[in-house]
Amino acid sequence: MKILIALGQDMTIGGHFNTTQAWVRELKRRGHTIVVLSKAGPPDLIKPFVDAGAQVRVFSRPEFVTGRRFAAGGYLLGALEIARLLRRDQIDLVQLHDSPVLNSGYFAACLTRRPCVYLQAGGEHRNIGVPSKCELVVLSEEQRKGYEAEGICATVILARIDQEVFCPGQCESEVSDMYRLPANGRRLIAALRLEGAKKPWLDTIVGLVEAYGGAEPLHVALAGGGQLYSQIEKTASFLNARERKFGRLHLLGPIPDQNRMCDLYRWSDAFIGNGRGVMEAMSTGKPAFVVGEQGEVELIAEDNIEEIGNENFSGRHFRKRATKSKMGDELLQVFDDKLMCHCASFSLAYARANFSAAQGAIELETVHCRARQNRLRDLLMWLLRRPKRSVRAGLS
Repeated sequence: MKILIALGQDMTIGGHFNTTQAWVRELKRRGHTIVVLSKAGPPDLIKPFVDAGAQVRVFSRPEFVTGRRFAAGGYLLGALEIARLLRRDQIDLVQLHDSPVLNSGYFAACLTRRPCVYLQAGGEHRNIGVPSKCELVVLSEEQRKGYEAEGICATVILARIDQEVFCPGQCESEVSDMYRLPANGRRLIAALRLEGAKKPWLDTIVGLVEAYGGAEPLHVALAGGGQLYSQIEKTASFLNARERKFGRLHLLGPIPDQNRMCDLYRWSDAFIGNGRGVMEAMSTGKPAFVVGEQGEVELIAEDNIEEIGNENFSGRHFRKRATKSKMGDELLQVFDDKLMCHCASFSLAYARANFSAAQGAIELETVHCRARQNRLRDLLMWLLRRPKRSVRAGLS
């Protein structure tokens, strides 16, 4: 099968793109041809898609494809661009990632009578008016239940980590040397975008470093870039100027190379954070602490992983209950060698059973086989029934 994957978000470093790359690699191995259609981006962000086996195309006018110019007329022009590509490259199926490309992408699928799959990225559920004849894939039970409450059937695919990249091993010395990371003390790795939307979780991680004052050194390495980088850099400079008994915060900047990111997981004793980073770190055999928006921290283990995973490892499960302990109390478990060894074994076994992108690609193939051909009448019915607020969301 020849599949077009259209990406609606700006090309950046993020879990959604890593998921796409992992699935592209596995679908390619299973005999499919993959064409990725995206906005233009830096070569180091486009290259991983090419390395995974995709043919990469770039939107000629992304502002039209995502409907950001001339409203409905904009996504009509975008739909025509996608439809030309579908016909020229003889694409069999359209897979749309994220709401900005849903309008133009589904319009193109109907114009060319192609089956269509829509993938909703992580985050909380929100009504975006997914077409009834478009197969819907989500990444968590949280989202599936949200759509189910609206009478929409969704398929959950949790398995999305390339475990040939993210696997146990020794950290390459040049990686720790490159970032001047210590070999002593307890070492934690965190990875997330340094943007306003992530600030509550960032505040939790920085607060843990600030509050720590134990006998053994604690080092937290933070990978990621974004608008808050300079602000956090100033905070790190202040924290790191304190006495040696206090925690240290090491800013690593954005890391597009997944192999390098894997080495950083291997350098650490445990992961701290949320989202896809939890799954990647567990795949390398590391214990993981998930953090919440109000300073909550919890070690992932057998008795809580289903609850945490159902919310896409986001930490939103804390909203539904009071955490057992907060801040430093829970984090002190990183100094318990026996517990960390047990959790490392659990992490690796669970990740191998549940997170492999190879299994995710098989599940995605099943969705592709169910996808039905779309026609213009399906587009008209969707537009007539779609809530106005959902149309606006799709054009934002």
